[in-house]
Amino acid sequence: MSDYYIGIDFGTSFSSFSAFKDGELQIIPDCFGEKLHQSCITFNEKDIFFGNLSKKLLSLYINSSIYNILQLIGKNYKDKYIEEKKKYWPFKLLEDTNNNRYKISININNE
Repeated sequence: MSDYYIGIDFGTSFSSFSAFKDGELQIIPDCFGEKLHQSCITFNEKDIFFGNLSKKLLSLYINSSIYNILQLIGKNYKDKYIEEKKKYWPFKLLEDTNNNRYKISININNE
């Protein structure tokens, strides 16, 4: 069995995934053949959806979707920018008191 590596270019709106195996790099397409993926992930009671499919399902599963997450990287929980943005996100940011960061909480099936 040979080694392989996965690369993720995580962007604000779009992301891409690649695999390097046996000296060859391949961009990983989604189920529609698209090589750029929406930076969005959606959960339901059975499945996890990412990318373009997740974005298409956003209106059905708004309370169990996470998006625009890149805006959080490097910011503290009490950052003024984060305080303003979290008013508009359907997911909740919970304070991690150990390091002034945050945890993300979503609601699946209103639980």
